[in-house]
Amino acid sequence: MDDIQQFLLHIAPEGQAQHFELRHDDAERPFHLSISPDARQIILNAQSAGSWDGGTSHTLEKGLRDHPPPGAPVLVHRQGRRVAVVAGDLVAVWSIPPERMRSAWPQPAGAGLAWQELAPTQRLGIHWPDDAPAPRLCALPLPGGESLKGLSEQPAGLVLQLFDEVMTHAPALLRHVAASPAPTAILAQDAPGCGLMLAALMPEVPLFFLPPAVDDPAPVLALASATGVACQVMSADRRAGAQAEGALVLGRGLRAEDWPGAAGVHDLSAGVLSASAVASPAPKRPAAALPPLVSGLDVVVALFNTREHAIACIDSLRAPDRPDIRIRVIDDGSTDGSGDLVAQHFAGEPQIEVLRKANGGCASARNYGRLMSDRTHVAFVDADDLAEPGFFPALLDLARGTGADLVQGGFDFLDPARDPPRWPYGGDLELTQALPHQAWRGETVISVPPRRLLRSQPSVWRMVCRRAFLDAHDIWFPESIRAYDDFLFHLRCMLQARSLWMMPGRKYLYRQHPGQDIRQADARHFGNLAMIMALTREGAATEALLPAVVDVIDWSAGQIAPELRGAFLAAAADLCVTLERMTGCDDLQQAAGVSVDHADFAPLLAIARARVANSRGGDWWRWAEPALTHPGLVAQRSAQRRAA
Repeated sequence: MDDIQQFLLHIAPEGQAQHFELRHDDAERPFHLSISPDARQIILNAQSAGSWDGGTSHTLEKGLRDHPPPGAPVLVHRQGRRVAVVAGDLVAVWSIPPERMRSAWPQPAGAGLAWQELAPTQRLGIHWPDDAPAPRLCALPLPGGESLKGLSEQPAGLVLQLFDEVMTHAPALLRHVAASPAPTAILAQDAPGCGLMLAALMPEVPLFFLPPAVDDPAPVLALASATGVACQVMSADRRAGAQAEGALVLGRGLRAEDWPGAAGVHDLSAGVLSASAVASPAPKRPAAALPPLVSGLDVVVALFNTREHAIACIDSLRAPDRPDIRIRVIDDGSTDGSGDLVAQHFAGEPQIEVLRKANGGCASARNYGRLMSDRTHVAFVDADDLAEPGFFPALLDLARGTGADLVQGGFDFLDPARDPPRWPYGGDLELTQALPHQAWRGETVISVPPRRLLRSQPSVWRMVCRRAFLDAHDIWFPESIRAYDDFLFHLRCMLQARSLWMMPGRKYLYRQHPGQDIRQADARHFGNLAMIMALTREGAATEALLPAVVDVIDWSAGQIAPELRGAFLAAAADLCVTLERMTGCDDLQQAAGVSVDHADFAPLLAIARARVANSRGGDWWRWAEPALTHPGLVAQRSAQRRAA
């Protein structure tokens, strides 16, 4: 029997905490699902050796209780190490690491909800009211945020098979299609999900299912018909016939020599790890579910093992005469007692609060602090930095007075080992010299066009953000990126903001020390490429962004370790070609007005261009994948090479 489990969860009719998990014992829970009391958010995580993973959070467009019938169920389907959750109009996937799998299946458990186990091939069997609109329990995800809607009467196992195929193989398939002439047909052998996806994107190309695409083709054909995809089943004796000429062939265990004349043979036997999920949106709370905002500022301090500097940092942020300013210290699972030290030192000060969470990285801590905030403005501070007295009170007043989306102060670098220990940031000096000054309540302020700061050093820690602006544009820190996560946040803010005011006379002190992420030369630099790819999927690859892209590639190429530099530059060249195909420019560096100053980059860029010289341009390239974009992939490849 296949290693498959599936469960139907029925959420509670009233708001209460509820969860469902697959567990081996109290300390080993490889899959845990939490549903928020308002049934608008689901959180996926796991526990190993008694410690919780950071997990991922997903928000539904509509609360589960708003889907017909009342209390619409949630489907949990596990096949091997992959667990898929179908909830309302959302599908989320959780992968269990190999080391957490055991010979025995994990056992279900839950609280606050009812659940039932389904046979692996059992249909959902949900009875919908006659007057209810068509259910949306499943939808195949497509590029650009679109989806291929499904029907609840399809077998749950089939639904999850289609999702699994699309989410695993879509990026590689889309890159192939983008770089190839349009196929005469799509032949899907053992790949119904990918076939439906491509047929929905290319309705003019006929789709044929070849045995053994599915055990029973009827449900797939019904699904295709219901969603407007024209397809038919081709008999086995015709598979090498005229339809293969110029066709795109999809399936497992395929060989190109068996398909003479085919436009492309895509073997889906090996899983393709996509970087499209690397910089996926962080946990978010829909605007309708937010509590009423209170006028004021929450300064979120991300704290992890910063015992040496934490007290001085928080002390510099204190504003005892300003009850509208609160400091929220997020202890991100510190192991050096940092959180306890801060809590003890500032005990009794109502404006300073320590909130604890499992370690998930700086981005996770910042997002958590924002989610816990109910203030109209929010700021993010690193626990090893300092601020001059009155820094954030002055910025909050400026934000209120101007109504700007963003306001920021100036900043100085701080390194006690240098003489002098402080020196100004050159980018601020250029702004103050180039832009007109204005007087505001005795301070000098500057109105800065936000896009002018796209190329500046990301410095979210000296900024106050209007909460409604961040919520409206869904701007969060990417939690799967463990270094330079402020880069993506910075770019999204500068691309979306309508107004930004700066108070250069107020100074934030940015501490320099050897342990900073920015000083590291490891694979985390690949995260910069992943974040740029995330922006391209949002349609943000405008000419204004191109200089920032080239800048960060050039900077990382100079910082990264020599043994990783070749792979980084090759992936960066692929990324640049993707942006050239999307924007229609012949030379991204020329369009940006800046270049990557490394001798190896130009030949790698020429190779990448030659590889796709005859391909089509346009939005297909929004989904193209550089060869390596994520630190985890780089580490895995390096380990494999060492083992070999």
